Amino acid sequence: APIVGQQITLRPGAPTADLDRVNLMLTRAAAGDCEVISKGVIQGNGATTEEHRGTVYKPGSNSFLTDRGATFPASVILGLPETFNVSVTYTCVPPGSGTRMGIDRDLDSFLDMDERDAGTDPANPLSFPGGPTPTPAPTPQPTPAGVCGDGIVQTGEQCDDGEQNGATCCQADCQFKADGPASCDGNECTIDTCTAGECSAGGCRDGEACGPCGGICSTAGGGCDCVLYEKRPIMSGEAGRLRRDTDNWGRKGSGKRSSDDKTSAASRAVGDTRPALARLGK
Repeated sequence: APIVGQQITLRPGAPTADLDRVNLMLTRAAAGDCEVISKGVIQGNGATTEEHRGTVYKPGSNSFLTDRGATFPASVILGLPETFNVSVTYTCVPPGSGTRMGIDRDLDSFLDMDERDAGTDPANPLSFPGGPTPTPAPTPQPTPAGVCGDGIVQTGEQCDDGEQNGATCCQADCQFKADGPASCDGNECTIDTCTAGECSAGGCRDGEACGPCGGICSTAGGGCDCVLYEKRPIMSGEAGRLRRDTDNWGRKGSGKRSSDDKTSAASRAVGDTRPALARLGK
């Protein structure tokens, strides 16, 4: 029958049939059909705590090599259940795998218990006595919930524009605006569109009102901007002439107007046709 994979545990007071079964496994190992390893938890022989120990059978010397590099006759290892009142499990493993499965799991040539005694990791080939101390893997940290408005896209957010008051395709709740027309580039005069959170500007609303002070959208400057124009009322009659007169002060002669000229202009503005000096009592 196939021997690889067969296993039996020897316990204190085990029947003779169990010991015969182990001896059969050792015989098959000597024939090259498998390798035999043993595993057990042992406390004794100076050990102050329980130790998970392993061995691998060496057919040539009919002995077991331990995970601390010691060699014991097969009879000693088979007698452990009675000597130390422990259970030892024997397993037939595929040829060539006994060392890895029994005494040196990372196959770095440093045996498992030697590594434990030195404080290195017997499962890590980069960790061994006298070697560099491996950098421990960082402990994964939970991703914090996003804080909407901090400008950093985090868990639960599609976008985060840092509270730019909607001047992007990102809403105040840090989700994308719906695809379609939108005001998203910060310029009220452009025709904008949001698509999957991306803002694209199209044409200009040329000639349309904009801004809080009565501006209009214009492309006159080469861009698309909200431009403010100064509006001055047009006056007619005497009031208009007064406006023109006052605008013309200082444009002739010395640059100053006489008091008579100023008074005359003021008189005409109110419809009085008398000479200026007569009106002033002179």
